[in-house]
Amino acid sequence: MSAARTAAAHGHRTETQILFGAEKELGPDTVRLDPLEMDRYSSIRQLRGLCRNRLLDLIDLRQTLADRIRDTETLLCAAVRIKYGTAEGLMKTRIDSVRLMGVRVYAVSCANQHELEQKAKF
Repeated sequence: MSAARTAAAHGHRTETQILFGAEKELGPDTVRLDPLEMDRYSSIRQLRGLCRNRLLDLIDLRQTLADRIRDTETLLCAAVRIKYGTAEGLMKTRIDSVRLMGVRVYAVSCANQHELEQKAKF
């Protein structure tokens, strides 16, 4: 395992901590971090931080979208209830007006029966 990979695998540790850990694994004579490797380690660490921030942004976006979906479903359910309530009220109004017309027609028919002295069948 190269020193740069060891450094990247160990996360947020300082150069001294990385060197100490690598010396324990590989022996004190084998470990030497050059500036180029430390620069790569810094770049990896920076990219790791950026990826973490993007991941947190995506998680937040997912939660926001889930909230919006739930709100939209609630509004759609309310709209359906209103639609059916309105349709039911409209049907009731029509039925009531037809019922009233039926009563009026019956009353007029009865009045005409008496005037004409004839029976009507309903």
